[in-house]
Amino acid sequence: MERIGIYIEREEYEAFRTLVPDDSEFARSYGEWMERNAKGDMVVTVGPDEFADYCDKTGRRPSFYALTLCAAKKANDTTKM
Repeated sequence: MERIGIYIEREEYEAFRTLVPDDSEFARSYGEWMERNAKGDMVVTVGPDEFADYCDKTGRRPSFYALTLCAAKKANDTTKM
């Protein structure tokens, strides 16, 4: 199974922390995020507005898990092109 990394722009990291304030799986710092989550067989960039829209459309509460699902959908959509 392919591992999907999630890249977040440095200047957008705090917006994600605001969206997901109480999720212990969400990295506490941008550096920690990059080390743990921004690498994989395929890496996709997700923006905070894109993530919020995904949560609204799917009815999911913003969380680390929801962000992984959003990234997986984006990766899947990208490979179909």
